[in-house]
Amino acid sequence: MAERDDSHWEGMSASIERGEYTVAGPVELGPAAVTDDATSPPPTTVAELRRLLDHLPPGMPVLVDGCEAAFAAIGAVVITEVVELSGRPSYMGRFEHPADAARAVAGEDAAAWRITEPGPLPQRVGEPVVALVLRREVREVDE
Repeated sequence: MAERDDSHWEGMSASIERGEYTVAGPVELGPAAVTDDATSPPPTTVAELRRLLDHLPPGMPVLVDGCEAAFAAIGAVVITEVVELSGRPSYMGRFEHPADAARAVAGEDAAAWRITEPGPLPQRVGEPVVALVLRREVREVDE
């Protein structure tokens, strides 16, 4: 295995901490980001996830996406910009991409969910932040 060059990830980590890193969209990461092996799957062990986390700022929020019940493996690890919303139904997460958050605050369809519950609309909480998102695997229906 080739020697790992961590300078790119250390530089990105420092840029994020200084507020200089602007996310244009989700940036998908996996062990490939750490091992330079583009065919590597997302992390499946604590050791693989720890190697990835070691390259990110310690204060970066970690979020998960969800869907219904039970557990799933990590399907992707993504760095993306999010904004927190208050006043959301309990079955929805508190964080959205900024564009989806703006639609939710306006009362429009956001992230394929209809805002049907009566009451006040969600409100933004603070400014957008860059977060690490652990996405659940998407798999074909079991036969």
